[in-house]
Amino acid sequence: MPGIALLGVAALGYGGWAAVQAGGTPEIALTASRPAIGLTETTVDISSSEPKRGIQSLKATITQGERTVELFDTGTLPVRSAYRFWAPVPEPPQKKVTLSAKELGLKEGQAVLRVVATGAGTWLESKPTAEAEQTFVVRTKPPKLSVLSSNHFVTQGGSEVVVYSVGETAVRHG
Repeated sequence: MPGIALLGVAALGYGGWAAVQAGGTPEIALTASRPAIGLTETTVDISSSEPKRGIQSLKATITQGERTVELFDTGTLPVRSAYRFWAPVPEPPQKKVTLSAKELGLKEGQAVLRVVATGAGTWLESKPTAEAEQTFVVRTKPPKLSVLSSNHFVTQGGSEVVVYSVGETAVRHG
């Protein structure tokens, strides 16, 4: 009989210990192909991790002014149970989003990409969350181009030089 009581106490102790084993705070990394969003596509790689129990959900939105567009929401993902501490942690979600001003209805100005990752909580502790933000400049108009030289005489078989300047928003020229 004392063995059963001892086993019961051990089971209650294990259950109490596991009930407070929340996962750690998730980590999020954002890697964008460009610092701006334009009419062409900008891709953003989103990677997340939480080594203790895994990521329970991942959500991304882009906000410009009062307007928010949801890019994706994974919903509830499987995490390692607190009672099975020896089990492997599920692979964290990795996402790639494509941002285009035309497709998202963005206007000139700034837009903020916000990613929220939620770890595994317990009965007694809330779910740990992490948030990552990246601000993008939205450009929908081409950069200004100004010709600085005045005389241009192109002859057959010859060559010509034009001196010009480009606006600040130009990514490359030449």
